[in-house]
Amino acid sequence: MNGFRAMACASVLAIIAPPILAAARTLPDIWTTTWEAPMVSATPTSPGQYEGQTIRTIAHISAGGHAIRLRISNEFGTDYLKFGEIHLAASAGNSVILSGTDHLVTFAGRKELSVPVGATAVSDPVSLEVPPGINLTISLYVTKTNQISDHQNSEQYSYLANGDLTAAKAMPGSTTIYDRPFLTGIDVLGSPIAGSVVALGDSITDGNGSDTNQNDRWPDDLAARLIAAYNNRVGVGNAGISGNALISRPAPTNPVATGRFNQDVLAQPGRCWVILLEGINDIGNTLCCGPAPSADELISADRELIATAHGMGLKIFAMTLLPYQGAFYYTAAGEQKRERLNAFIRDGGEFDAVFDTDAALRDPKNLLQLNPIYDSGDHLHPNAAGDQVIADTVDISLFRQPPPAAR
Repeated sequence: MNGFRAMACASVLAIIAPPILAAARTLPDIWTTTWEAPMVSATPTSPGQYEGQTIRTIAHISAGGHAIRLRISNEFGTDYLKFGEIHLAASAGNSVILSGTDHLVTFAGRKELSVPVGATAVSDPVSLEVPPGINLTISLYVTKTNQISDHQNSEQYSYLANGDLTAAKAMPGSTTIYDRPFLTGIDVLGSPIAGSVVALGDSITDGNGSDTNQNDRWPDDLAARLIAAYNNRVGVGNAGISGNALISRPAPTNPVATGRFNQDVLAQPGRCWVILLEGINDIGNTLCCGPAPSADELISADRELIATAHGMGLKIFAMTLLPYQGAFYYTAAGEQKRERLNAFIRDGGEFDAVFDTDAALRDPKNLLQLNPIYDSGDHLHPNAAGDQVIADTVDISLFRQPPPAAR
């Protein structure tokens, strides 16, 4: 393969040759999710926000492949969402693309894109050799917006500048934003035995507490382990949303996990496995959002997700809820619910596997709180070291072979 050289087990992989220049080999027929950013609804800060501007998003992919395609969302729009050109390239750091790697992305053969209300547009395949674990840039020139479909609090800067700079090597005068508007997924075409695992969760999965721009969220760390073990065979989609909950709604624009399972898990190409880490916001958010669900209601929600996943042939794994004593919304009553839900996860025998992240990250001197070496400082979100421990609890042998029914 000309171009990228795959280097596994690093959170940010160096590029040692001009990447994605080689013509792709004969393409297998399995598309898998290699990167995901589920959407929430965001009201524009001003009429026509982003119109006439280029948004350059940095995406740290998991699995590589022989072709790549983008998914652009107008899930929460109230009118057509329109773009001029859209480009992808390899990242050289910050807003800069690596020379010689820029590619125009088309949709049904067209350079311009118009996305209807509630729809997600899938690009034409771009035939490229893309190795695993690299940073891509996706540059969107926006010509018409309305209600914004967005991924917020991403622990990753995107870059915003006036005019069409989609093909520009750099974006002089750009400003940084902490959002990923419109870009909801990246898929790769690879091995016939490939599949993807979707990490369904809240801000802990989304990366709150990890290091900005360093790609050390726990799903990134898991992806690095999977790359080392399986190269391009297992992609990882991060379906974490900050503030998300199983059945409570911390904010009107934040869809609950049970409600977004179809879009953010089942609609993902190649999805074969789910890892669930949800529920702490249901338990704790009584300070802002009314009565919290009971432990029985949370267990019922887990069972609903288990049934839905199994009904579609997926394996569903669960992580135990992390200790949170000292967090702003900690209560003794909430702790009792957490322990009850964790007991169901550990001992109920209904998930296909359980990863005991509670046991791995709690303070041995106080089992109700995070170990200080893994605490980001708010007693709720792990730091980057804690995220690595979360990823290390996962038994990666479970991903050796995709479940055939998931096809």
